[in-house]
Amino acid sequence: MPFEKLYVYAKAGAMINHTFTDDVAITWAKSKTEAVERFSKLYANVTAGDVEPVRFGGIGGDGIAILTDY
Repeated sequence: MPFEKLYVYAKAGAMINHTFTDDVAITWAKSKTEAVERFSKLYANVTAGDVEPVRFGGIGGDGIAILTDY
């Protein structure tokens, strides 16, 4: 049985009629396909290209960075 990984959904311009229109969400899933299925319960038109596994140690080499305009 595969271990779950953390996946991120990121979509520019997803939220219509909002000041900030980009949307990002995360979920635990056993595969990218399962992550797409989970995100599809909350968002319309989710594609595999919108979903990626979270990569720790990316920006700056340590940990994870969460950047927002809010």
